Amino acid sequence: TRHHPLNAFAWKAEDEQHVTTLRKINWTVGRETLTPVAEFDPVEIDGTTVKEASLGNWAIIKSMNLAEGDTILVEKRNQIIPHVASVIMHSGNTVSYPTVCPCCHTKLSSRPLVNTKVDVDSTDKIELYCSNPECKGKLSANINYVFSKKCLNAKGISTSAIDKLIEVGKVKCITDMFDLAVYDFRELDGFSDKKSVSTYNSIQNSRNKVPLSKFIASCGIMSIGEDIGNMLSDKYHTYENILSAITKGNIEEFTSIKGIGNTYACKLISNEFINAYKKLREYITPINSEPKVSDKESKSFVITGELSEPRSFYKKLVELNGDKMVGSVSKSTYALVTDNPDSNSSKAKKARALGIKIMSEDDLMAYLTK
Repeated sequence: TRHHPLNAFAWKAEDEQHVTTLRKINWTVGRETLTPVAEFDPVEIDGTTVKEASLGNWAIIKSMNLAEGDTILVEKRNQIIPHVASVIMHSGNTVSYPTVCPCCHTKLSSRPLVNTKVDVDSTDKIELYCSNPECKGKLSANINYVFSKKCLNAKGISTSAIDKLIEVGKVKCITDMFDLAVYDFRELDGFSDKKSVSTYNSIQNSRNKVPLSKFIASCGIMSIGEDIGNMLSDKYHTYENILSAITKGNIEEFTSIKGIGNTYACKLISNEFINAYKKLREYITPINSEPKVSDKESKSFVITGELSEPRSFYKKLVELNGDKMVGSVSKSTYALVTDNPDSNSSKAKKARALGIKIMSEDDLMAYLTK
């Protein structure tokens, strides 16, 4: 078929595994939750030295009955990500999760894990988090996120440098990073004059040509990332329009946007987001989102079956054409796109019952290119 060539096979090498000894389980503080990291005797895998691997969460540790001193098998998943594959021999030691934050020593809280398939007792299906808004570990992780490729994409800023800047009191919030001078970096261990200048320039340059969607994500508020940024910029187009909407405090205005539920809407009208949104504007002027102009009536399409490309491929083409891709067939659907016109899928049956046009992949491409 077009989607699955019958004369071709995919070959994937088995991951190379090595035996080593687990020495310690460290807990790192993220933007909100804590992640356990296995520290083991170094092993060479695919030409690199590996001595640490993320363990995901407490439930995974319990499912493996993992403890310090265990003999373990370590691999690189897809030859990239270090991973503890299994325990070969247990040491007899026991392990427990931390009760206080390793960074600020605040008593940790826990909540149930969502969508986990790990087979452990329900009391162990939890994730730990620090509720202290002033936690330096959370601030460091948040700054890392804001200056990563997902947001401002400032290169050359290491976690250790951020930690040191926070520790000496030069950085107390995200926007303090923009107020740093070259000499602030020069005072850090390992920073030459050249590296100090390049890091400073990288931060300052990251303020230029920031799309509105990335500006929203760069406010550093949990759950408000670029996806929400895209939804808001598509609807409101300018910084000022969004500011007006969030300060009104009308939850229904945001829940009416497809993809934004009550939880996200509450975040958007919170003082935390509003203050961060205003503060970031003092340093960055975001690029407005241009309204999509079309001289034709927008049509909605639905896909069923397996086409030759991922659905995201067709969704992008359809939207660039001024139309939209939706998930279900209704009276307002213009056409159902399918690899099999005789399909008995529920979408196909409903389309035929409603008299909706049924298109092949070629028909859709012809429509989009005419």
